[in-house]
Amino acid sequence: MPPVPPEMVRRPRLVERLLEGLSRKLTLISPPAGFGKTALLSEFFSSGETPVGWISLDADDNDPGRFWACVVYALQKLYPGAGRGSHGDD
Repeated sequence: MPPVPPEMVRRPRLVERLLEGLSRKLTLISPPAGFGKTALLSEFFSSGETPVGWISLDADDNDPGRFWACVVYALQKLYPGAGRGSHGDD
């Protein structure tokens, strides 16, 4: 997870909205590039109170095998052993 930028403008109202979203099935954050989505999520999760698996995607992640390997790796950071047996290696 990227660190919280020191010069970041805090957004307590948006952090509160994210807290409300924890009780929902899905929270969508969809502003255009450059509007601070990554910084907001870094601020929100920096307390360490909520477990988070973070992956950053690029063009190479269009390959499904690579994408899911990244997802499994992020989950394993939270839940050791996650994904075990997914390749027949119980």
